[in-house]
Amino acid sequence: MLEPPGVYSAQVWTALREVGAAELVRRLEAAVALARDGPAEFSRLKDQSWFTQFEPRAEFPTLQSVDQGIFPLVRSLTGIMAGYIRAHAQVFFTD
Repeated sequence: MLEPPGVYSAQVWTALREVGAAELVRRLEAAVALARDGPAEFSRLKDQSWFTQFEPRAEFPTLQSVDQGIFPLVRSLTGIMAGYIRAHAQVFFTD
């Protein structure tokens, strides 16, 4: 989600919030707080304002700690997305 240059982080965050992937949202926010002071890719973005809204989280002191246990969460997106599509079928599948 935070691959260089991180330009889609805001869009990924919005999408995860929209579908209700709360734990992935929480981890992305933690990662953003850590990454904005780290990798140079983030310092090269013209507008840094979106990144500054997130504060570091004590339970995620490093980017590696954000990644711990992430794969089951990412795999759960299939079910989350299926539920979201079912709940919004009238929007997605109009005649």
